[in-house]
Amino acid sequence: MIKVEHLSLVYPPRVRRQEPVQVIKALDLEVAEGESVAIIGPSGCGKTSLLLTLAGLRAATSGKIVIGGEPVRRPRREVALILQDAGLLPWKTVWKNATLSLCFHDRRRSLPRSAYEQVHRSLSDLGLQGLENRYPAQLSGGQRKRVAIARALAVAPHVLLMDEPLASLDAFTKERIQALILDLWQRQHFTMVLVTHDMEEAAFLGQRIIVLSSPPAMVKAIVDNPAINQPQWRQSEAYYEQVRRVRLLCES
Repeated sequence: MIKVEHLSLVYPPRVRRQEPVQVIKALDLEVAEGESVAIIGPSGCGKTSLLLTLAGLRAATSGKIVIGGEPVRRPRREVALILQDAGLLPWKTVWKNATLSLCFHDRRRSLPRSAYEQVHRSLSDLGLQGLENRYPAQLSGGQRKRVAIARALAVAPHVLLMDEPLASLDAFTKERIQALILDLWQRQHFTMVLVTHDMEEAAFLGQRIIVLSSPPAMVKAIVDNPAINQPQWRQSEAYYEQVRRVRLLCES
């Protein structure tokens, strides 16, 4: 589904006489269709840059990215991205934020009613039913994150990219939304790539955990983690063992 071959990304200098900054170096990665992958690594190692390149929002310096058999050259409808700050428009209601991507597509061609019905279902699944007419300022941090998820799922994406979507939330709210994301992934079968700095989140949501090196980012280790959809996974000893394993890899 996603194939990254020898990807490198170099940022040009912002100031004259500064050296270019290489943030990703010769990175190879494959993600199978319907798979959930968590990417973790030290701050500033290029995790977000990798995600933006997968989304077609940043051009690679060299190498190739292929999604669904097609090279990535620009943003695509079947690839949805959730940013860390949720990115909600403060002057639009929950409903209008959640249907924003549909509105863009509806201008080009008439969308079936079922597309908007899907948004209703997503809002309900995410515990936002009854809040459709509220504005972002009237929502909690966790509710704003869930609106961002509903907006991303509105177009029924084949690939969902998430850049630390639950950062800054309290532990209880974070765990609730993690469980919602896992449930949606199991039911809707999209391919998921999650960038996180949270080792417990990586072990809860990633069937495979990709550990990146210090910059320039390269794949340092890959941890197989196939048990994420088992009942009571977060309470199991195997889960905590995976967290410990990822921590050791990140610290080495």
